[in-house]
Amino acid sequence: MDWLDTLQVRILQGEKADYFRESWSLRDGREDFARLYAIVDGTGFVRHHGREFHLEAGRLFLIPPRSGVALGTPSRVRIWWVHASAQLGG
Repeated sequence: MDWLDTLQVRILQGEKADYFRESWSLRDGREDFARLYAIVDGTGFVRHHGREFHLEAGRLFLIPPRSGVALGTPSRVRIWWVHASAQLGG
């Protein structure tokens, strides 16, 4: 059996939103869901495992669950985002 045959993905929530410096920040995020961010406009950052990744328009980012991630924006960022969980059956 192929592992994709048993993959179960659950979309928890999603939205398209504009975030500003004060309204979009997280330190040490260890939630049980993955984050999928499509950057539409503006810039932001994700800090993960000692590295900083720049969020730029036109790019897609997958952030694993329970990763201790920090994120934010220096000014403004527009994101289409989804929080999801996944597991393999069997």
